[in-house]
This record gives sequence, C-alpha cells and structure tokens, in this order.
Amino acid sequence: MKIISCSDLHIRPDLPRCRTDNDWDETQRLMIRNIVSIANQYNVPLCIVGDLFNKGTVPEYLMIMLIEEFSNINKKVHILAGNHDLQFHSMENVNNSSIGVFFSLSKKHNKIVHGMSEFGAWVDFNTEVSGPLDDVLFIHQLVFKALKGIPPNCDGITASQLLEKYPDYKYIFTGDNHKCFHYEKDGRHVINGGCTIRQSSDEKEYKPSVFYVDTEKEIVERIYLDDNIEMIDDAYLKKEEERDNRITAFVEGIKKSTNISLSIIDNIERAIKKNKKTLDEDTIKMIRSLVEGE
Repeated sequence: MKIISCSDLHIRPDLPRCRTDNDWDETQRLMIRNIVSIANQYNVPLCIVGDLFNKGTVPEYLMIMLIEEFSNINKKVHILAGNHDLQFHSMENVNNSSIGVFFSLSKKHNKIVHGMSEFGAWVDFNTEVSGPLDDVLFIHQLVFKALKGIPPNCDGITASQLLEKYPDYKYIFTGDNHKCFHYEKDGRHVINGGCTIRQSSDEKEYKPSVFYVDTEKEIVERIYLDDNIEMIDDAYLKKEEERDNRITAFVEGIKKSTNISLSIIDNIERAIKKNKKTLDEDTIKMIRSLVEGE
C-alpha cells in the first residue's frame, strides 16, 4: 500500500485568533492544493484521518472549494470522520454534518471514498491500491508518542498502548493529536498526521506536514507543508492575560467593599460603575456575561 496520509485540517470560515492572514480562505485553499500536489507527485491516494472540518457544519463555499481542489487529484481522496466533523461528536448525526456531503458523494464520485465507524475505519481503497490491507488500521483517536507527552487530566493514550490494544495491525494511522509523530516498535508503526496548518499560538514553532507511506517497502517519510510562520501572532495571549488580571482585581475589589447588598448583579453593576475608568468595554462585557451565565 502506498499513500499520502494526513489529518486534522480543521477547515473553518473564521480566522483563528493566532492568525494574521489577509485572506484565510485562500490560505486554506493553498494548503489543500499543496497536499493534493504532493499526492500527485507520488501518484498515490490521499487519506485524511479525521477532522477535515473544525465544526460539524461549514458554509457551502468551503465545501465547493474542497470539492474543486480534491477533483484535481490523480488517484482518490479517502476521508474518515473525526470528532470535530460531526455535530455533537456523534456518527448518528453524519447526515446533518458537512462531512456527510462527502460521504454522499463517495457513492457516485469516482475520486472520493470514505470509511466510517466510531471515529475509525478500515479505509476502502477499492482496487486502486496494491498490497495487503488486512494489517492496516485508520483510527481518529488521541494518541501521544510517549507518556511524558500526555498533558494532565487528558484521556489520551501512548502509541505503545495503542499497539497493544490492536495487536493484529502492523500500521496504525491516527489523528486528533495536532503534533505529528512516527512511532515504531518491533517492526510495527503508529503514524500520527498532526495538524496541516497552524491554528493556535502554541503551534508557532511546529512544522505542519503529511506522511508518505509505502507499507511494502516499509518507507515512512515526513513531508513538510508550506505555512508562513509570520502569519502566527500570540499578541492576543498577552491581551487575555491583561484582561484576566483586570477581572481578578475587580473581584478582589468587590470582596473588600463594605457597601454590599443581597443582589449579586447590583453589587457587580455598582462595582463596574466605580471602576469604569480602569475597565475597558470588552472586560465589562466579559464580567456581565460571566454573571449572566452566557
């Protein structure tokens, strides 16, 4: 089997807070075009291991963009649903999700194929791919390369644990973890695609990529994608920190106030009025939304 594998494209209409792109839609289009070009360069199918979209539904123009770009692939595009692709993270809602359009197209479109189960599937390559597929698994599950990489209170597992869980598979392709890695143990492989475009400030130094994999020759090659690091800006983090500090100071001020009534809202509004010179409008809106439970 020979494929280009990737995951976590998170196509979305809204510009991520860390991005400064003048045309975010075009940035995403060029990212897709880059991946398709790599698949064509190797003349192999493309497999997307979940989270094609950032939310269950996206505007029609993004669907049209994807269909246009995917139609240029020489082989086929194989798409699995990830948790972000489905409304309420449930496969039961696939027909109410944008990913469902591609699943419907797969029945008639000769370049789009899908596999589906609970965030994982054995991908149907039809007769296009030579070589055995019975020892290959594609699954959208949160997997980390090693135990030290798992954040606190996270339900992810290690690549070693995944291999133990599925002992019959030599190659397991995963998604969900945005940091790509290739883990090998005793001739078996876990290949996690990682994100294909940076969408959070902590990914600034990360290099998005895809994998070329030839299971017959046992080749696993990481191929880097174009993503301009100058488009990543973490200034919003400083603004959020400053806002949080203002809210903390505001709350502490209320605690020390001697003019307290039984009404929480009255206390908040009185404190806002008193501190209006030091609170900006965004902070005031945030305080009110927290009180109102929005």
